[in-house]
Amino acid sequence: MEFVDRLYELYKDKLTGDEEDAFIIIEGIMESFTARDVNQLFHDLPEPERFDMLALYLI
Repeated sequence: MEFVDRLYELYKDKLTGDEEDAFIIIEGIMESFTARDVNQLFHDLPEPERFDMLALYLI
C-alpha cells in the first residue's frame, strides 16, 4: 500500500509503538478526506489489498 508506506515514512520518528499513536495520526488524516478521496484511495488499491482491507473491516 503506497499510501500507508508514505504515511509511515512521514511519521516513523514520531511513533512510540502503541496503538494510540496510530489512531491519532489516522484520525487527523481522515478528517481532511472527502468521500471522493476515500473512494479514489480504495479504487487505486490492487485487488488483493482491497479484498484484505474489506475482509479485515468485516472481521
